[in-house]
Amino acid sequence: MDKVQKCLVEQAITTRQPMYVCLDRVLTGDAKVQFDQKTIPVGNHIVANIFPTFPHRDQKRYLRRHLKKHPNMKVRVFTTGLMELNTYLPYFPPDMSEQTMESLPDDEIKETLHHAMPSLWKKQMTLQGYSYLNGSGFDMANIFKTRIENLEI
Repeated sequence: MDKVQKCLVEQAITTRQPMYVCLDRVLTGDAKVQFDQKTIPVGNHIVANIFPTFPHRDQKRYLRRHLKKHPNMKVRVFTTGLMELNTYLPYFPPDMSEQTMESLPDDEIKETLHHAMPSLWKKQMTLQGYSYLNGSGFDMANIFKTRIENLEI
């Protein structure tokens, strides 16, 4: 990601076709194989079918509305994965020109984390008097882990 980001920034590449050309030149190994499998030749042009039309908006919407913790997944693993995914958001292509790509702020991460947990856990957290608006995302993850997950409610 650092190599790709450096190339895109230094060459001021912001549109899809030049991004494709840049990625085609920079990627190597498994990343290159995956990239080649996701491209489609259309006439004299090659179209990268890696991102949908509004990738940044759709990813943020999915995180906010549809993300759920799998019952067998530990809270710490889920939280770490969510935080890692959030760090990738600025690398998504912009939905429109001049759009600033950024990660979700901490309050949205907390809200996402809260809504991704099982309903019984959220109810138990409320009964214990904890508001997800207090503290950071990792603080809330610790509450879920220590007070709820470890108690096997």
